[in-house]
Amino acid sequence: MQTKPSQPILRDIELWPSPVLTADSVVRPDEVDGDVRAVVDELWAVLDAAPKIYHSISAPQIGLQIAIFVMDTERGGRKDGTRGAFINPELVEATGEMRTMRECCLSFPTCSVPVNRNSSIKLKALGLSNEWYTVDADQFEARTMLHELDHLTGRTLYHATPRLWRDNLDKQMRRALRMGQWR
Repeated sequence: MQTKPSQPILRDIELWPSPVLTADSVVRPDEVDGDVRAVVDELWAVLDAAPKIYHSISAPQIGLQIAIFVMDTERGGRKDGTRGAFINPELVEATGEMRTMRECCLSFPTCSVPVNRNSSIKLKALGLSNEWYTVDADQFEARTMLHELDHLTGRTLYHATPRLWRDNLDKQMRRALRMGQWR
């Protein structure tokens, strides 16, 4: 068991088409220990260093195959958002009408594409206190959680967008590469 580092290491964000983003298996921790806390701390550090347009990040996005994501939907001035760490999260229920909205992702810098998602969900996750909890989320919070759950199953923005928009996403990525915004 590793103790919590005093200063989290800032890993690089994995960019599409990194194979780690499409891996469909992640370690699902059944308890919170020092290693899990270190991953959560690192995710917060990376998210806090990112532009405010981004509200969440998952462990696979920093090259770690573990089922953890963090989100802060108050970033950028939103009110009444959700801030939390979600360890070994599971989708319990997806309800509400399907809504299409544009999404962006740290692994697709400068890109934005429409994605169709449920407007309400119930999520179960392990908390930092080592206790399971459930959360009901609607609208933007639900969309953000579903986006990060996708990352934990190897599904990316590229897979979530309608096939007709993938060409547009490819063009956005090529333009970002030419402008030096993509490695």
